[in-house]
Amino acid sequence: LLTTQALQIRQCIRGIGAILGKFAAWLNQPKRRNVLRAAALYLGALWASAQGVAQLAPVFGIPDWAIRWFVVAGVVGFPF
Repeated sequence: LLTTQALQIRQCIRGIGAILGKFAAWLNQPKRRNVLRAAALYLGALWASAQGVAQLAPVFGIPDWAIRWFVVAGVVGFPF
C-alpha cells in the first residue's frame, strides 16, 4: 500500500514539474521577444503625445473631453 502511494506521489510531482517547466518557458517568451521594451516605448510615446495634445488643445479650442478620449483610445489600443 505504501509503495503504491509513493509511486502516485512521484507521478504527481513529475506532473507538477512538467507544468511548472511549461509555465517557466511561457514566461521566458516575453523576455525573448522584448515585450517589456516595446510596452515601455509605447507607453512613453502615448504619454508624450498626450502631453503635446494637452498643451496644444487650448490653442485650437479642443475641449477637455477630447483629450481624455485620446488617452483612453491609446490605452485601449495598447498592442498587447
